Amino acid sequence: MPISDLFSKNSDQSSTSKYPDWNRVRKNPSHLPERMLKELQKAMIFIVKEKGKEHAAVIVRAEKSEFQKPVTASTPMRLHVGFYSGRSGDIFSVYPLVLDNPRDPAFKETWMSPYEDAEGIEKTDPLSAESRKRLKLLFNQKYAWMLFVNNRDQIILDRKVKFTPGQIRTFKQYGKKLDQYQGKRISKTTYFALLQEYLNTVSMGKLHNEFLALFR
Repeated sequence: MPISDLFSKNSDQSSTSKYPDWNRVRKNPSHLPERMLKELQKAMIFIVKEKGKEHAAVIVRAEKSEFQKPVTASTPMRLHVGFYSGRSGDIFSVYPLVLDNPRDPAFKETWMSPYEDAEGIEKTDPLSAESRKRLKLLFNQKYAWMLFVNNRDQIILDRKVKFTPGQIRTFKQYGKKLDQYQGKRISKTTYFALLQEYLNTVSMGKLHNEFLALFR
């Protein structure tokens, strides 16, 4: 799949200037920023207010039929976050995981840029803006909410996913690493090329082993 097909943006649409309240979002996804549901293809990190504090949450596009077994309250879930340093820059990869099969967890994917927002980007753009802020929030949390919606924008499940002790230690290092990107930007062309490099380079087998390790 061409990397350009994974992203889209309509400049004539804008999103709300306030972060939505999580308790409202988990009951009705229409409270999400404008454009988010329309352009959501796989997964996305966004910011909500939970108990008055900013919190990074995950929204996932999925149908119940995609899972190998029915997902219940006891079905294990994790959030895998990786780091990739490429020829032209660095990115973080994010994979919401559902262990619907003990040997083959279901997953979606998204990527996050640690660089500063490009000049002129709307600060409330839910697709592109505040990447570093979203990452900083995520790396300072001990858990993340994951919200799953189907193609009719109906909620099929939500889950509070706790990070493992190993992840928390790794995320602290990731958080420190973010400081090195302050004041630096990356063009959209370079970013797309970096994502394509990631897709061509990173072994799915290696990722699969890392996914399973989170459930042990």
